[in-house]
Amino acid sequence: MNKTAISLLSLISIFFSIICSSLFADKSDDTLVIAFKREITNLDYHYGTKTEYLILADMIDDSLFYVENDNLSYVPSLASDYKVVNDVTLDVNLKKGVKFHDGAEMTADDVKEAIEAYASDAEICENLGFDGVEIHGAHGYLIDNFFWEGTNIREDIYGGSIEKRSNFVKEIVEAIRSRETNNFIVGLRFSQWKQHDFDAKLAQTPDELEKVIMPPVNAGLDYLHSSMRRFWESEFPDSKENLAYWTKKISDITTIGVGSVGLDSDFIDMMAPANPTSIDKAIEDISSNKYELIAVGRALISDPNWVIKMKEGRFDELIPYTKESLLTLY
Repeated sequence: MNKTAISLLSLISIFFSIICSSLFADKSDDTLVIAFKREITNLDYHYGTKTEYLILADMIDDSLFYVENDNLSYVPSLASDYKVVNDVTLDVNLKKGVKFHDGAEMTADDVKEAIEAYASDAEICENLGFDGVEIHGAHGYLIDNFFWEGTNIREDIYGGSIEKRSNFVKEIVEAIRSRETNNFIVGLRFSQWKQHDFDAKLAQTPDELEKVIMPPVNAGLDYLHSSMRRFWESEFPDSKENLAYWTKKISDITTIGVGSVGLDSDFIDMMAPANPTSIDKAIEDISSNKYELIAVGRALISDPNWVIKMKEGRFDELIPYTKESLLTLY
């Protein structure tokens, strides 16, 4: 099978999301800022420190805060007080000794069980007739928690150096490959940025990126899916090229790029509106063999005929993206 000719039409992307104990370090600050906003009919909550809002909707600890009559309230036994800073922000003072999202490190058995779950699910997919799976290792998901030094504080073979932090996904790929046929396609989606930290990076340089992606590549990946918030932006200093370009250059396997393709606004959250815009940069990159494929997200959610309209040059008929697009089924 020609791995560089993988068709998006034949590739079924299966996103694995396994809920396990977090790898997070304890919060040292005793003051948190809780930012919230009203969207559609519910309240979407975001939390973070005083200097940085972490965009993680619906992740407020239920034991600390709750909603009553559309107002954010706190449990007195945990929070000493809070004050309204402005229309969307509260300063919350935690009582001494209270820890926010205090997680437990996964044990060796936990890690083994998670790896087995990925491999088992991939085997099920092949038995059902799927052509392949895409492992979700981006945006703060479990694998990304291992990848990133901001969440991985382990001191065993899965933590420490960049190479060790890549061991988890490497072993997942090895486990899948040991159970599937050679024709079964295995891909990995990864990102530098996180849903709660847009400036985060797994790799600061191309050399560091090589240490991140090559362990799973050598374990048997067929392609990499590099997720960017703005696909048109350069990834590293002294280079005009994006993450997809560097992923392809380093790995030399089929590479997909994604990141606000066809829209004039980068990804903030799924509520932010965006208007249609040119995809000339994407076409130029693909035509120049910088990488093979480009993925489209929100533009297709708002307009299921986006591909046809783009191909036929019907740009004035493209439908802008709005939060209401999420409520429309086609």
